[in-house]
Amino acid sequence: MPRSTGKQELVYIEPSSVKALQRLARELKERGDGKEVKKRLNRAIKDATAPLERDIKDNARGLTFTGRGSGDRARRTATVTKTGRQRKGIGLRDAMVKGIKTEISYRAGAGAGVRIRLKSSDADVNRIGRAINRRGKVRHPVFGDRENWADTIATNGKDWFYGPVPKHRDDVTREVKRAIDAELNKLARDIG
Repeated sequence: MPRSTGKQELVYIEPSSVKALQRLARELKERGDGKEVKKRLNRAIKDATAPLERDIKDNARGLTFTGRGSGDRARRTATVTKTGRQRKGIGLRDAMVKGIKTEISYRAGAGAGVRIRLKSSDADVNRIGRAINRRGKVRHPVFGDRENWADTIATNGKDWFYGPVPKHRDDVTREVKRAIDAELNKLARDIG
């Protein structure tokens, strides 16, 4: 049964489907023509998870942050260099959106499956995203000063990542299973 965990994985397909995915991967490896089938299957799985991924990204874009102290001044000055130019780069929300990805694995054992994760190249974005999802806030040093710490609260942050899962869980599971079964059936027809 699909489930959520605290390790950033969102969607697991049913154990029977995982076994089918592993069987399909073995068959493709033995036949040597797996690239085209994997490409079709990956596309179908990504299409199935797209609405869930989109809702999670919308939640990340919609996060609103509040803090204590001179936050307005800090926000204004944090985006400006010493010469007065605007800093380049993306903000936290955009970095979180960019880091949300669907991963498909065909590995044998417990590694096979479909996961939607926050997996940014910046470890701080991952840590902050997890903290906001779990507690609705993140504790951090004020401008790197390890003596002074502050809380930044995301007023709509608790469960921003896992919130959309119940709405999409059954549809995603059904569509992923359907895609795997369709490829297995096609493979059986080709072999048979």
